[in-house]
Amino acid sequence: MAGDTARAESLAQDLGKRFPLGTQMQSLWLPPVKALLALDRRDPTSALNVLQAPSPIELGNIPFAMSFLRIKRFAALRRHLSARMDDSCG
Repeated sequence: MAGDTARAESLAQDLGKRFPLGTQMQSLWLPPVKALLALDRRDPTSALNVLQAPSPIELGNIPFAMSFLRIKRFAALRRHLSARMDDSCG
């Protein structure tokens, strides 16, 4: 999947439709995928909106929590750098 953003987006949408009531799918797996897709579109604000505060379930799964938090930090950094670039160019 790496580098195939259109296919990843399509699969994420399909999974969301196939499991609309699936707690794990909707709360654990799709948000990081959607956030990474937003980052790929250079939209860190949307990525951060998708990655709201991790729930106790997410934090209970240490490998998942670490990836969730890494993506969130990366999105925040990208948004910060984007704002700084806008300030220096404007």
